[in-house]
Amino acid sequence: MSDPTRFLTAFSQALSTAGLYGDDHPATARSVEAAVERLQELQSTAPRLEFTFLPGEVLFGSEAVPELERWEWSTRFIKAGVERIEFTDGVSPDQFGRFLVQLAIRLGIRSGSSGDLWQMGGSSIKFGQVTLGQNGSAPK
Repeated sequence: MSDPTRFLTAFSQALSTAGLYGDDHPATARSVEAAVERLQELQSTAPRLEFTFLPGEVLFGSEAVPELERWEWSTRFIKAGVERIEFTDGVSPDQFGRFLVQLAIRLGIRSGSSGDLWQMGGSSIKFGQVTLGQNGSAPK
């Protein structure tokens, strides 16, 4: 299993667990911690990471991730308006946790308002729909 696949698998498990049990459950804490660890492992060689979710495939940077062809979460992310996730630098566990909650709300697996501001100030996590511009694609 490739490192991007390991991260996205842990990430989807953390989303599922957070939606099922809520923030304070030990299973949620363990799954979020595992996802953060996979993210940190992936960022150890390059802190800037880009995931693009397309119908039927996932891109890591500009490369397709064959293990995630027809990955159900890709479709779920697209339907929630999340076609791309970028990590521009290291991410703190607290920041990652807030992002996870916001995404779980957008996906409809957790109650809350998706209009709520998920972060205060700048963030090294960006997500949204893909737009085409002069320099290629970037999140809105």
